[in-house]
Amino acid sequence: MSMYIDIVATMNNKVRICRREQVASHDDVLAVVARVGSAASDTFQSDVDTVTVCQCSQERFEKIQTRAVHFTNICGKIRHWRVAHTINPAVQPLVVRVDNNFGRFSALYGPKCNLLTTHTNTVTIFRAARSSRDIAEAIEHALTPEGIMESTVHMIVASARVSHPICMQCDYIDMVLFNDARWTARTVVKTEEGAHMKSICLSRVSAAWVASLGTGLRVPTRVLLNVTKNGGVNVFLSVDDIFCEDVEHKYLPIYEAIVAIVERYT
Repeated sequence: MSMYIDIVATMNNKVRICRREQVASHDDVLAVVARVGSAASDTFQSDVDTVTVCQCSQERFEKIQTRAVHFTNICGKIRHWRVAHTINPAVQPLVVRVDNNFGRFSALYGPKCNLLTTHTNTVTIFRAARSSRDIAEAIEHALTPEGIMESTVHMIVASARVSHPICMQCDYIDMVLFNDARWTARTVVKTEEGAHMKSICLSRVSAAWVASLGTGLRVPTRVLLNVTKNGGVNVFLSVDDIFCEDVEHKYLPIYEAIVAIVERYT
């Protein structure tokens, strides 16, 4: 009968990795541990010092399911010309007045995108969208086209999940990112809410590297990477680019490169 196990291997160079495996029986545990140890030695250039193995539940095992990069939030803004109606009069009954620390807004909340127009009708903020096509559809229905001066995107958030748990106490991934010539990296000080994850900010991203990934990409001003113990990778990319349909997919190579580093060095 198959079972699920957690393997924690500590290398001689103090690197610590976690792996969660399914084995056919107790007799297969040693073979799986040997395979994990061999792969770790090749990656981290060090022999395995100690290994701890314990059984885990199927529920915990199923939390570690590899997931490719997918977009979870796209934010930006639209600048308006001064026209009689910035918001389409047909949707005015759906408008909600909002007052918060950022000012007064006329808000339209939808299942795929939220639009907030300032009380001066000069700017509309879009957010909480997972697809630029959904944003374009919301703009088409909610705003008057003659009132749109320009649309820009300023943050694209994507998530992924690597194939294994991540040891939050191991700083090897930090060192790899710090030593990567494609950017400048620094650790983000954890708050109480963020104690369960590792946060690293990338800035001064190499323009040459970004250009090598495709045409029309703007160099990100900042990339915030959050990594969780269950293998979750959340990447917040700050960029100033013209909004268009599928704009997020242009930047997919940046996300994939970062997730590949996390997959390999944790």
